[in-house]
Formats: sequence, structure tokens, C-alpha cells
Amino acid sequence: MAQVPSSSVLVAVLHWGLGHATRSIPLIKGLLARGAQVCIAGSASSGMLLKKRFPQLPYYELPDYNIRYSTKTGMTLAMLRNLPSIFRAIHREKARVATIVAERNVELIISDNRYGAYHERCKNILLTHQLSPLLPSGSRFLSNAFLKLFSGLIKAFDACWIPDTADRFYSGILSETQILKNEIRFTGPLSRFSSYNNPLHPHLNAWLAVISGPEPQRSLFEKEVRKAAKKAGEKLCIVAGCPGESTLNSPDIKVYPHLKDPELASLILSARKVVMRSGYTSIMDFYALGKNALLVPTPGQSEQEYLAERHSAKGYFTTMRQGHLDLKLAEALLNNCLPVPQSSRENLLDEAVAELFSELQLT
Repeated sequence: MAQVPSSSVLVAVLHWGLGHATRSIPLIKGLLARGAQVCIAGSASSGMLLKKRFPQLPYYELPDYNIRYSTKTGMTLAMLRNLPSIFRAIHREKARVATIVAERNVELIISDNRYGAYHERCKNILLTHQLSPLLPSGSRFLSNAFLKLFSGLIKAFDACWIPDTADRFYSGILSETQILKNEIRFTGPLSRFSSYNNPLHPHLNAWLAVISGPEPQRSLFEKEVRKAAKKAGEKLCIVAGCPGESTLNSPDIKVYPHLKDPELASLILSARKVVMRSGYTSIMDFYALGKNALLVPTPGQSEQEYLAERHSAKGYFTTMRQGHLDLKLAEALLNNCLPVPQSSRENLLDEAVAELFSELQLT
């Protein structure tokens, strides 16, 4: 293959909460460390986060999938209702990516769960832990249809990079597959906190709520945490997951719209206890920091329910359902959790990037 310029790498991230953006941070840093002049693409608050984190990089706005959870119906029905708009967004996304490829002479695309972020003339990598759709028990009859749908989207990519170890410690059955023919590679867990050195941090005598995810469930979760803290008579800090927004504080509640990585890591480690969603990236972050947490799955999202049960069963976390938060009980349960083993800092991602650069003769 002909020599290609180091500026020809596009990293595209999905907006579904902030997790896809934050876990792409160590990937982008790894690419930059090898001399690539990366360009990034995203949408909404995820795109805003990466723009702030890497202001020196060219940024492109992509069509948003506009995925919203319902307050009344399950996730499966919500996804089915959203499928037409999602596929329209993927079609527009593919056209937008083609423009970026031509403008930036892109030779390598790494897409975090953006299924239209690929191009025929490029090496296309899909970064994902979701290779097998996990549906609620009442919708399991749709599993084969969903699997075929996912497989059809994924086959456009040359390889799948799974942010996990080969034993699937973090993802479990979510990353298992028997029908995909794509090259599969494990990059190890990806966390923006993987290089955090855990310096001494002050003790904060308050609960910390890390709020994330799409609306309206993001706001419903924040509202319930506030209510649970008031009922328990607890002081509360909230990281609202809303970059660029401003919020009002009260004597018992301190709100941060968003924090830089070192500030957030320090706040997490100093908090007496933490409550958060059981999103995949959030769980990887807390293993990287070695911190227990109360996991509250988004109602109707089978993946988060599975991850909450899986990692609570290991003894490192505990879980409660939304609508049943009890911070006093949660604190007692967390006090009985095992110390969280910090995730391995093996250079699996560095090895994957190095081999990719060698294959494509990237400088």
C-alpha cells in the first residue's frame, strides 16, 4: 500500500450519553502520540466534549441519531419506533463522512458505534462492545431479527475493536458473537482515567451522583437522586453530564455541569459514596479508579440491567432499580462490597494502534 499521510485518521463517536466520547479520549491520545494528525467527528454534547478536550483538532458535526428513551414504553419499543429516523441519520452520516474523507484525504476511520462512519477507500474499524443485542425477556422473539440487523450494519467494517480483555471480564455476553466474520481484536478496557495516578484527595462527606444518558431518563434520574438524598438527609454533589450548561446550587446540593478529567477523578475518589448509571464506559472508569458505586440501570435498557447484575455479582458494586433508591441502605451494601481491583494497564490499545500503523504505513 502506498505511503499515506499521518493526517489521515478520522475518529467518529456516537452521541448516546457521553460514554462513547469519553472512552475515545485514550484512543485519540494514542493516535496523537504516534504522530497522527487526527480529525474528530460527533454530534451534540459528545461532540462538544471532544471539541473542548482537543481544541487543536479539526472537528466535524455529524447527523445525530436523536435516540430518546420513553418514560412509559420499554427500550425495545422505543428503538423500533426510532429505527426509521436512525437509518435516515446513518444514510446522511455516510454521505457526510464521504465529504470528510475527500477533504482530509482520510485513509483510516475508527468509529465508536457510528454505523455510517465508514468509506470504501479507507480501513474501517468499529469500536464497540455490543456485538450481540440483548433484549428484554418479553422481546426475546425479536433477537434473531435484531442480530441480523446489527450484523448487516457491522459487516461494512474491516475489523471490530472491543474495549475489553479476551476473557470478556467487562462485557460478558454482550461482546460474544457466532456469526460475524469481521476481524475481532480486544484493546483492553478504555478509560480516560487509566493514567490517573490517584494522588491524595480530600474526604468529601457527601454522596456523588454521576448523571448520564439520553433524555428524558437523564433528567428523571437526577430528579430521583435529589429526592433520595433529601429523604436520607444527605449532602449531594451532582456531575450533570451537560457540558456548556449552567445550573443552580443549593445549601445541600452542589452541581457541576461537567468537569475536566482530573477534577472528576478527584471528586469521585473523595466522595463518601457514588451513585451512577450502569453504562459500560462508566463501569470501566470505576474499575480504572478502583472505586465502588451504586449502579442504577436505565429502566428498560437490558444492557445496563445486565451489566449492573454482572458486576454486582462479582462483589465490587451494588445495584438498585430506578424508583426504589434508598441511599441509607445503599451505603450499608456498599460498605460490604469487595475492594475494586483496578483494571490492568497493559498496553493492548497501544499494541493494536502500532500494528494498525505498521499495516497502513502510517507515520
